[in-house]
Amino acid sequence: MPVPVQLPSLLEPVTSSSTSLTPTPSTSNEHGIILLPPLPHTHRTVSKEYLRTENIVMCTQLEAAGKLLSANFAYMKLMEAENERLRNKAFAKKRKHVAVNMGMSRHLTAEENMKELLKEEMKRVLTSLKPKFKELKKKIEAFEKNEAKARKETAAREKKVLQAAARERKAAQQRELGRGRS
Repeated sequence: MPVPVQLPSLLEPVTSSSTSLTPTPSTSNEHGIILLPPLPHTHRTVSKEYLRTENIVMCTQLEAAGKLLSANFAYMKLMEAENERLRNKAFAKKRKHVAVNMGMSRHLTAEENMKELLKEEMKRVLTSLKPKFKELKKKIEAFEKNEAKARKETAAREKKVLQAAARERKAAQQRELGRGRS
């Protein structure tokens, strides 16, 4: 059971040596915040000094309420954390740990040992091959890039050859037409 929080009194009553209309703390609620008495019925008789004093008292009450709220919030969070820890301790499902009999076997062909050995060997092999795979990937990408570049160059050359051949054909036709006229 959590222990209730003991907060110190946050407000001191404001005392003033002026007229009888000065606000004096009258009652306090269960949270320790001091409350003011209501304003006098005739608001014309209320002095500026009384209103300033009342404003100061209200500001201190507001500050005290804020401190009280933040303290209560922190206390509630601590209670929630403690309750969660206790709830988990009492009601959480217990995980059963499967014991692998590594040290007590009499031979290395036990199924559990073989699985563990295979796991360790595969980790070792994969870590040693990882840089080689990266290098091979880079080589393959470079080869594909060069191959694409070569295909583009070949296509450009073929296009130039076809254009040159078309020009030659056109020139030959022009020469043929020119010989037939004369």
